[in-house]
Amino acid sequence: MPKLTIDDKDLAAEIIKLQSATGKITGQGVAVVNATDATSVIAQLNALLASLRTAGVIAP
Repeated sequence: MPKLTIDDKDLAAEIIKLQSATGKITGQGVAVVNATDATSVIAQLNALLASLRTAGVIAP
């Protein structure tokens, strides 16, 4: 079986669909730039999580 992959746009779209269906989105989060190397992955993931929390997509 081939390994499935999902890019960040697909993931964000699915999160928005799910949250929109339940009426929990309170606003749009800030843009998060793409990670460019292994070192920036942690910083960008943390920025994404903070943005999702601020937008009300995930719990604080």
